[in-house]
Amino acid sequence: MQRRDQISHSPAKRIYMILKNFKSDVGGNVIILFALMSPVIFMIAGFSLDLGLALVQKKRLQTAVDAGAIAAAKEFTLVNSEEEQLKIIASSAVKANLQGKGPTPQITVSASTENLTVTLAAFQEVKTFFGGVYGDKIKRITASAEAVVVGSTRICVLALDTNTTGAVSAETQAKLTGNGCAVFSNSTSSSSVVAKNSAQVNASLVCASGGISGEDKINPTPLSDCPSTPDPLVDRPAPPIGACQENWLMIDVDTTLSPGTYCGGLQVYSGARVFLQPGVYIIKDGPLIVSGNAKLDGENVGFYLTGSKAKIKFTSDSSISLTAPKDGPLAGLLMFEDNNRKTAATHYFQSDDARLMLGTIYLPASNMVVDANSPVADQSAYTAIIVKTLKLYNGPHLILNTDYNATDIPVPEGIKGVGNTVTLAR
Repeated sequence: MQRRDQISHSPAKRIYMILKNFKSDVGGNVIILFALMSPVIFMIAGFSLDLGLALVQKKRLQTAVDAGAIAAAKEFTLVNSEEEQLKIIASSAVKANLQGKGPTPQITVSASTENLTVTLAAFQEVKTFFGGVYGDKIKRITASAEAVVVGSTRICVLALDTNTTGAVSAETQAKLTGNGCAVFSNSTSSSSVVAKNSAQVNASLVCASGGISGEDKINPTPLSDCPSTPDPLVDRPAPPIGACQENWLMIDVDTTLSPGTYCGGLQVYSGARVFLQPGVYIIKDGPLIVSGNAKLDGENVGFYLTGSKAKIKFTSDSSISLTAPKDGPLAGLLMFEDNNRKTAATHYFQSDDARLMLGTIYLPASNMVVDANSPVADQSAYTAIIVKTLKLYNGPHLILNTDYNATDIPVPEGIKGVGNTVTLAR
């Protein structure tokens, strides 16, 4: 028979006693667990600290990159900036905004003088404090921004209506091309600018105070939520209105007309060709209509529309060839509507032969409809349109040029540039 002390020291008994004592010793258990877990806890804490510091630095870098892109884009509004100069300005602004916090960033800058945009990207390689623990000693922090000039580029189109849907719209197979100029819409509608069906809109910039419909048909990618663009011609004085030179004049034979006030409007039809002598033509209380294969030709002429019935209609079979005055009250203005009229009109430009319309079309209180099947204004050195709304239907190709040096007809103040507003596109 075994002795009691031998039984008490058997292997099974000894294991049992160790486990029992370990279980009862809470303090020792915690110490051992902490010893086992401390490397993991330390690694997690270090990683969290490094991540937090990296996020702070990334925010600093993004703020600096945003500032650099904006600083460079603003140079477009000040001088004829070269791309290399813009890159220097952008890089300097980034470094200045960082104020030496973090390592020197590596910066790449690209600029488009055509679209007035600056794209900037930067990265920093930041050493981590605890990277040796979790295997990431260097963390790369990146940031990018694109800034665009939205208020200092040349105006192709400015739609002044602040709430209508499709303040600028192109439908069916219509095309709107702004060569070296921008399309602005002040409407805050969710569909401020609309391009649908097979329509296309191309300009150096398309910028809407509201939203965009048909973004895939607009080039470059349009900007939404843009600041409102003020009417640069709102203070332009109207020309003096003299006594009626003609009343309800209707012409069906070839004729030469002189400047003056045409009360009741002016209608040309039945194949007549009308030559306009240089000067200002006041169209009062009636329409300006060219139809029935008629032609309207005039160099250095401007039309001032006044009265609720003053409207424009160029039918599809008409022929239009007009250039704005070089001087006088309508210098640079091909068409000028009384912006105090109470009822909006709709002006129809349907002519399939209206390739020369050189100057500014200013119809701030009314709607302009271009509904043709041929190029419109493409032979003009420049054409700018400021209207309440602009609608393009069917198959016209409205081409708005900005070759200001190719003509002696002045560009009204504000058409070449309307401020120095710069916004971040992304």
